[in-house]
Amino acid sequence: MRKKTIFFCFALVICTTLSGCGKKEILSNNTETNTAETNTTLAVSSDIEETAAEYAVNTRQPFNENLYIDTAEPEEIPELGYRNISGLSYGMNNYICHDDTLILGTDIYKKEGETYAKQDSTLNTIFHVDEHSGMQCRQYQNLVITVSRDSASFFIYDMDTQENNCYYSVAGDRKIGPFWYVFDGCIYYSEWARQDIFGKERTLKKLSLSDGSITDVYQPVIGENKDCFLGDARMRNDGTMAYEIYDKEGKHKEYWIAQANENGEWNGKKLWETMKWEYSYILDFNQYGLIVLGESDSSGDYEIVAIKDNGETQRLDTRLIEGEYLFTDNGYFSSSAAEPENAVRDTENALAGQLPQCKSDSVSFYDYAGNLKGTYPMGNKALLEQGYYLQKLTFNRGKLAGFYVQRDTGELYIGEFTVYH
Repeated sequence: MRKKTIFFCFALVICTTLSGCGKKEILSNNTETNTAETNTTLAVSSDIEETAAEYAVNTRQPFNENLYIDTAEPEEIPELGYRNISGLSYGMNNYICHDDTLILGTDIYKKEGETYAKQDSTLNTIFHVDEHSGMQCRQYQNLVITVSRDSASFFIYDMDTQENNCYYSVAGDRKIGPFWYVFDGCIYYSEWARQDIFGKERTLKKLSLSDGSITDVYQPVIGENKDCFLGDARMRNDGTMAYEIYDKEGKHKEYWIAQANENGEWNGKKLWETMKWEYSYILDFNQYGLIVLGESDSSGDYEIVAIKDNGETQRLDTRLIEGEYLFTDNGYFSSSAAEPENAVRDTENALAGQLPQCKSDSVSFYDYAGNLKGTYPMGNKALLEQGYYLQKLTFNRGKLAGFYVQRDTGELYIGEFTVYH
């Protein structure tokens, strides 16, 4: 097996400053998300004691060892820009891949032969952001998109030309809302008034990445409570939009979906409402439903609810959803917890306990009823004993991939499986 070398750069989620600018045209082409047959792959480091096939046999996993090959080929995952964006790891869980460039968090890696090597530059240096700060980024083909700290501008980095440009800035009395996504070559966002926090516009706008045009897409129905305003919004693969509306105290929350007719007019429908949650986070929007995590500030309790298109709700078993996880149309993946006996620990680093380190040697798949459907050995305990942790979990075109980073040396291990559920 071949060794893959990168360095892990720890980033705290701290806001940083980018300057405003004028509009600059950036051309791009529309693409569709592909679905295709894939092969099971697993890329492992040469100094791991067990091979992937040996580990599968030793742990009696129901997989054919002939499905393993020694390379993994990451690729762009458009859904990460508009559907299952980044979970709760705000600004620290980016995944971007284009040609020979791979970005995890804010670290940039280049493929050299069949290995990935960490580059000296990071997204922080490219966008002139403090190196210890996280960044919320989206990808569209060869473009990396982010928002300035003052929420005044969209900045874009072209991975082909390595140029960094400010693409669009709002008026001085406005700012870009915190909830935005990229779908089909356009940035969907809303503009908020800077001074009057409860006078926020509720219109969702669309900024084209091909010609810079801006279109008002949709203004959600608010109902009787005029103090409510638009919160998070997501797009599903079929073009259906889901969004959250909440009041100025954040107590009353409503969840809606909207679909566009043949004339481009959007029609909204309320699915569900609650007053139980102090905080809420949209985790995914798929064919099964809108997946939302709600948390009560008073008790600290939280729940994960699947809100279906017909308004029915289903509470998921939160005991099964830990570590790195992601949702699909048919269920969800969740990483197991594994604590190796000889785990490498950084006792001299005061920030070590804050690192988002998931020590996991396998990932399980559950249907939405909580039934276990399969377990996939992404790594082994020898890997974890050498200081590796699961930084990112992805699922694309039938392939489940786990990206493990060695906290001190920066080696990258990629475990990849084809999933047949």
